[in-house]
Amino acid sequence: HRMLDHYLHTAHQAAALTGTARVLISLTPPAEGAHPEDFAGDTARANAWFSAEQTVLIALVEQAATHHYDAHTWQLAWAIASHLHICGLWQEQKAVHLAAMEAALRLGDPVAQAHAHRGLGVGAPGLDNWDEARGHVERAIALFTEADDMGACADACRTLAWIADQQGDLEGALVAAQRSLDLYRALCLGADDNRGLLRIAAGLNSVGWSLIMLGQYKQALDYCLEALDLYQRLGDETTEAHIWDSIGHAQHHLGQYDEAVTSFRNALALWQQQPVSASWLTADTLMGLGDAYLSLGRFDAARIAWAEGLDVAERLGHADAGAFRTKLRGLDESGVPSA
Repeated sequence: HRMLDHYLHTAHQAAALTGTARVLISLTPPAEGAHPEDFAGDTARANAWFSAEQTVLIALVEQAATHHYDAHTWQLAWAIASHLHICGLWQEQKAVHLAAMEAALRLGDPVAQAHAHRGLGVGAPGLDNWDEARGHVERAIALFTEADDMGACADACRTLAWIADQQGDLEGALVAAQRSLDLYRALCLGADDNRGLLRIAAGLNSVGWSLIMLGQYKQALDYCLEALDLYQRLGDETTEAHIWDSIGHAQHHLGQYDEAVTSFRNALALWQQQPVSASWLTADTLMGLGDAYLSLGRFDAARIAWAEGLDVAERLGHADAGAFRTKLRGLDESGVPSA
């Protein structure tokens, strides 16, 4: 029990530092004799701890489930979910949240079930199961709403916006993103609520991305720049990278190709500070960077970006590997020589 409390409370603290746009769950105090680590607000230390303890944390979810420490099971899964997501560990994400779901059902706790559904929804797209992902996240939203846990509901709506976008349901994505933003704004306590303001910024970026997909590029850029201003004032490099990526896409569609290159490279610089620099998120940004270079006629730079993205995608088993191959093949077939 002390060991599980040590890891759970340490992972919860690390998750609070490395994922500031996510609404935190509440924990009971650790057992007497348990001594969680203290990161003293140091995000780099928290990221390093997640990387060092990753294998242990995944195994602990299984051990907690085996011995029916059910609250520890679903809460540990919640605490490591963002780290697994950023690292592209989707099989592990699925496994820990299946264990979390079984534990939540044993507890009869609908909020725990909702968190498990959202975790399964976040992980399923990495395995190319978008319909399954949407079903889990929609169920999470329903359960959070019934429990009046509107902060977690806002997080789940933001996840739904991402999934709907990937399914081609662009209007549905915008509706979900806007609901997320509205809920974050309603829950923010004021100018001194830094976590609340960071969630608003995440919501702004989600709406901005949905508008990009709908072709409303100027309006989208306004949302994303507002989000960037909040993040740069408050600080969260992971989500700031997402915002730079969105800005790059909007600028590209507005014909601001040089600015788009700068934005994508800003995103890459931030991704590469994460615990796994060659993450699937890096691959997504490399795709956009190559597109911007192509629009500038910088064919060699585009080839380099896409080749790097292909290498990342192949190592992670990412579904975009095929898209990178298609783009590189298109360059070769166009007769553009390499340097």
